[in-house]
Amino acid sequence: MDALKANKHVFVEKPLAISREQLANVVSANKNSKGSVMVGYNRRFSSFTKQIKAKLIEASVPLNLVMTINAGAIPNSHWTQDMNVGGGRILGEGCHFIDLAIHLTGSLVESVSASHLGNDTDIASDNVMITLKHRNGSQTSINYLANGSKMYSKERIEIYQNGRTLVLDNWRLLSGFGYKRFTKLKGRQDKGHAEQFKEWTASVKKGGQPLIPFDELINGTSATLAVLESIASMTWVRLG
Repeated sequence: MDALKANKHVFVEKPLAISREQLANVVSANKNSKGSVMVGYNRRFSSFTKQIKAKLIEASVPLNLVMTINAGAIPNSHWTQDMNVGGGRILGEGCHFIDLAIHLTGSLVESVSASHLGNDTDIASDNVMITLKHRNGSQTSINYLANGSKMYSKERIEIYQNGRTLVLDNWRLLSGFGYKRFTKLKGRQDKGHAEQFKEWTASVKKGGQPLIPFDELINGTSATLAVLESIASMTWVRLG
């Protein structure tokens, strides 16, 4: 916030905020700033993500998006698990996939529903199933799980749209079904880190619009906060 008020460009690692109050403060600081805000959502910049976007139909055609994140367990004593420091794994890591959902569907999140493993309402849980309803009618299911096998892929993304299916396995292999011709794309794991910084530094030097629209950054963070609110209330949470 201080950097924005000083008209500086800002790169901040996810999450952008771990509370509604913090998020409101970022919005306020950005209003009259000549700087810009960039969050480290590197998966947007993966070569695989760009291939997926190229093969999807325009955003006016809703799609079903399923993401399974085999995150693995980390100790409860780890700083990311502290809700007052790291915000918990859903805020700290799950936000990556909510942002990716906004990017792939081409639409902001309208409402959120979430539940976690067990019978209490533990918002610090790292075994959570999330449903997002997007403004354009698309829907996203994110399964963020910490109790799976390390032998299974860490991240798997499936996209269903207009009789076609795309499957991305662990950022190494993209397969397509329902296309007249589709050559599987296979290569080194690419989560977009290098390309993210390459594009961002170029953007800062040249000026112009931010790589990720500010309203998408705010909507994604708000939706991630809504996941915790949905777990606590056991209801759908509609975003303003």
